[in-house]
Amino acid sequence: MPYALLADLTERAGEAEIRQIADHDRNGTADPLVIAAALADTDNRIDGYVSTRNVLPLASVPELVRTWAVSIARYILHRNGAPEHVAQDCKDAIQAL
Repeated sequence: MPYALLADLTERAGEAEIRQIADHDRNGTADPLVIAAALADTDNRIDGYVSTRNVLPLASVPELVRTWAVSIARYILHRNGAPEHVAQDCKDAIQAL
C-alpha cells in the first residue's frame, strides 16, 4: 500500500506545480512514470525508517505518514532544486520519522 498517491501530491502542491516538476519530456503534462518513481522512492525511504519499529507493510497508512510521504515525494520531484519551504517540509518529515 503506497503511503501517498498522486491525488495527495496534487492536493498539497496543486496541479500546476505537479505538471511543472514531473514533466520531464516537456510536453505540458506530468509524466506518470516520474511520479510513480518518486512515490516508490518515498515509500522505500519511509519503510527504512519505520521498519525498525513496525511490521511492514503497515495495515493502514496513518494520515501523518501520508503527510510526510507527500513532503518527501514533492522534494524528490523538485530534482533541479526545491524551494526552501519544500526542502524544509522534507527535512521535517525525515526528522519526525
